[in-house]
Amino acid sequence: MACEKSTFVGRKIHARDGANHLAEVLIRAWPSTEETRVDFTPAALDDLRTAFKDDFDHQKHNVQAILAAHMDSAAHSISGMPDIDGTTFGGEVLHVRVEGATADRKLFGFLLSSAAAAAFGQFFEAWYMRHHQGFGD
Repeated sequence: MACEKSTFVGRKIHARDGANHLAEVLIRAWPSTEETRVDFTPAALDDLRTAFKDDFDHQKHNVQAILAAHMDSAAHSISGMPDIDGTTFGGEVLHVRVEGATADRKLFGFLLSSAAAAAFGQFFEAWYMRHHQGFGD
């Protein structure tokens, strides 16, 4: 499975007060030898601005911070492994989709963070399995 520079989507849905609230984050991630870096495409920035208006910076930070933390944790977890030691990760948020009452800052911070973490988790699992075929041995 080729996963370098592939896209992965994370989704989190939460039902509250009879309504579903959803966040979906589409990312592209890759292994690197540089410092952890998370960028946003203009489309992803527009998605966040449109959905969150005055809360744009806060919600962008939620996505960026959780991705960077997961990338750093993934790099730490493979340190010392032959052939992949020293690998770090970079990524780019391509799109963000939300549904529901976006004025609920805490709820959407949670949903966006969960969706972004799930997207990177899918990437890391695919990348790790590709480079460490003996997983579980």
